[in-house]
Amino acid sequence: MEKTKRFYEIDLLRFFAALAVLFYHYTFLGYSAGDMEVHYTSFAPVSKYGFLGVNLFFIISGFVILNSARNKSAKNFLISRIVRLYPVFWVSCSLTFLVLLIIGGARFGQNIKVYLINMTMLNKFVGVRPIDSVYWSLFYEIRFYFFIFLLLVFRKLHRIKILLGLWLAASYLFYAVEQNNLKYVGYFLMYNYSAYFVAGAVFFMIASEGIDFYKVFLLFASYLFSIFTVKEYLEYLTTRFSTHFSLFTVAECITIFFLVFYLIASNRTETISSRKFAVMGLLTYPIYLLHQNIGFALFNILHTLLNKYLLLILMILLVFLLSSLVHSKVEKVYSGRFRKALEGFFGYIENRIPMIKKMFSGTDYGRDIKA
Repeated sequence: MEKTKRFYEIDLLRFFAALAVLFYHYTFLGYSAGDMEVHYTSFAPVSKYGFLGVNLFFIISGFVILNSARNKSAKNFLISRIVRLYPVFWVSCSLTFLVLLIIGGARFGQNIKVYLINMTMLNKFVGVRPIDSVYWSLFYEIRFYFFIFLLLVFRKLHRIKILLGLWLAASYLFYAVEQNNLKYVGYFLMYNYSAYFVAGAVFFMIASEGIDFYKVFLLFASYLFSIFTVKEYLEYLTTRFSTHFSLFTVAECITIFFLVFYLIASNRTETISSRKFAVMGLLTYPIYLLHQNIGFALFNILHTLLNKYLLLILMILLVFLLSSLVHSKVEKVYSGRFRKALEGFFGYIENRIPMIKKMFSGTDYGRDIKA
């Protein structure tokens, strides 16, 4: 596996994760949190577990980001992440801002300063609220990308197995101690979701170099820790929404996530893998970014005019249409140009500052992690 391999079945998983989150927002969270005026009581008992789509996203990220980093320099990895994240985000954030500015009313009030800071995708780090609350997961993704980027910069990606174990051990320790005086430690550890990133990365290592006792141990430890942390989150959800969330049901879903990834990592899903899934995977990011607050605002305007189930179908179709347009008219058209511009920019910086060139060039992954 010297070249980066695309696992098309993961594109399918990514799409289902986005749908789970969409249904969670439209048929449970929107009404329960007071952002939507229409209530889907028949869906809520099941769709309230759709938040687990984000947990699945984090496992996927652990897998695909380590795959993406293989045989890449720090510069190439950084460029690939910027190109993947920013063009779609800029358009999605701008559309959300404009729609909410026009029809959001007081509930979704916007201002230009908040919008401009959001466009950096770093607003969380400076204490500015997001245009859309679904952006919260991006701040976890960015920190994980930064972790991988640093390993590439310092030529330590070949130590990833040891570092993942240390990350997980530190997360366990943080979970076990008094956390009030260590909030910044928890912030960098991302302890409440670290198990998913670790598990995804370990599953990729199984796919690329095979299974061994240490990887099984890391997976088992990740699985246990994911149950510990999700139990804590369920207690919060139960208190906030006065609705029971079954730990057994959530544990079943997480178990299925781990089993499915084991099948992927052990090449037992190749018979169902298809290039057609790639398009579904590419639509996932704009679907995730566009659906929530735009949807809430439109539901609140249209629910008195249309049957609520017809409205739900139309809203899903609208999100799919918008996402398809963002992908086809923005991502496909401008990502290549954006990549070339970034390569030119970093090339200029490297020529001016030789130390940067030394830091950004070279890889060590293929040398130490072999198929």
